[in-house]
Amino acid sequence: MFKTPAMNSFSQMFMTLFLMVLLVISITTGHAEIDVQTGLECVDRDDKCPLMATMGECKTNRSYTNEHCRKSCDRCRVMRVNSSEEMQRIMQQKKEELMKQRRERKEAQRILEKGFEL
Repeated sequence: MFKTPAMNSFSQMFMTLFLMVLLVISITTGHAEIDVQTGLECVDRDDKCPLMATMGECKTNRSYTNEHCRKSCDRCRVMRVNSSEEMQRIMQQKKEELMKQRRERKEAQRILEKGFEL
């Protein structure tokens, strides 16, 4: 790890711990599908949603299923926008978030591969 005169062993340990926590978070949260509309984990709000989806309710009862059955009706990647400007802004924001996540994962991986110098 790059050392400066101002970095003492405590700050090095803190930085190492911080990067390890980031890596664990990125690994453990990588498997849950995120709802783009809420930013939270994609879930159904009704226990009957899987059955409703198999019966075609996602198409015939859209007003209910779009709100309550987002996971079963595969609506977690759909976000409603009011204008093309809003769509462009959201797309740019998501692109920046993705680039930040990639940088954090790459840095955490680099540190893990290199090892720790305390």
